[in-house]
Amino acid sequence: MTVTDMDGGAGEYTLDDTSKSTASAKPPSINDPCPPLERVQDLGKVIAPHSRTYAAIRMDPEATVRALDDPEAMEEARSMSPKTYLVFVDMYLSLPWPQSRYFEYLLRPIAPCLRAEDPRIGFTSDMVVPIYPNTSHPSGREPIHTDPEFPFSNCYHWIGYFTKVYVRTRPELFDHSEAVVLPWSSLEALEAAFDQDRDRIASSRHGRSEPSPSEPSVDSPPEEDAWPVVDLWFNLTEHLDEKLIPNPEDFMKERETISAIIRRSRERYAQKEAATRLSESESRRQSLDDVLPSHPSSPSPGAHDPHEKRLRSAPAGPEKARRRSRNLLARVLMSIRTHMFCWPGPGH
Repeated sequence: MTVTDMDGGAGEYTLDDTSKSTASAKPPSINDPCPPLERVQDLGKVIAPHSRTYAAIRMDPEATVRALDDPEAMEEARSMSPKTYLVFVDMYLSLPWPQSRYFEYLLRPIAPCLRAEDPRIGFTSDMVVPIYPNTSHPSGREPIHTDPEFPFSNCYHWIGYFTKVYVRTRPELFDHSEAVVLPWSSLEALEAAFDQDRDRIASSRHGRSEPSPSEPSVDSPPEEDAWPVVDLWFNLTEHLDEKLIPNPEDFMKERETISAIIRRSRERYAQKEAATRLSESESRRQSLDDVLPSHPSSPSPGAHDPHEKRLRSAPAGPEKARRRSRNLLARVLMSIRTHMFCWPGPGH
């Protein structure tokens, strides 16, 4: 699994222990193109999900591979059984145009447990932030608060855990009145906590060599063999059960599976294209052989036969006739010159 980490905002923050329902006075970013609102929920129904919202997603493997036009890939995709996952909508990766069928997003999968340690990168299990009403944390880190209160009591944000997806559009639009939102003050607290963890990661790396290119790194971008197509819903309790929220590692495994299906399809396509080009080349060569004269004593039309090379390079048509004429004229002129030099002079 490959992950990437985002830089948090500068400055020192104190974890927010309030549950205010209004956004702070922080100016809207590029990921909040709409006019400032008291609450994101006031957006109502719009064409694309707003950032800073929590959602349920499920991959559609068939939609992900449909553009390949590969029956074998489609059959492999149908054999998958994707789960429904809990995510945080981090940001748009492209403008959500009304005519688009899919929107590009960066999501943060939300976990129902602490993160597994990864000494290669420097991650420890306590590099998480609980989402209130979850207050459990190994070092007592305060939770962040959502608007309204989060419907599950066992969830965490993990540091440096992102995935890129295509969110499929919905004819009925995305109803933000159902959304659970992370206020700006809580987002700042989340990034401040992760800033502390990034400092710890940097300290743990101090004095030892940097990871090799093949080793996962906190700064490595996720694999882009495939951005899965997903369906997204804001009504969390309708699509998820607190006791059955899956580990986000399972989503990464699903993404790896669909990526492998796409890679195999591309390899088959490349092999088919190579075979087609080879067949066309052989056909053109055969057509050329059919129009060139053959020699009965030639053992084979191989490229290493000297006679075959001369035969293939011999002029044909009008050029061959002109060559014959020039040779004949040269012989006539040589004969005349010989007779002139050998003709008896007057004294003989």
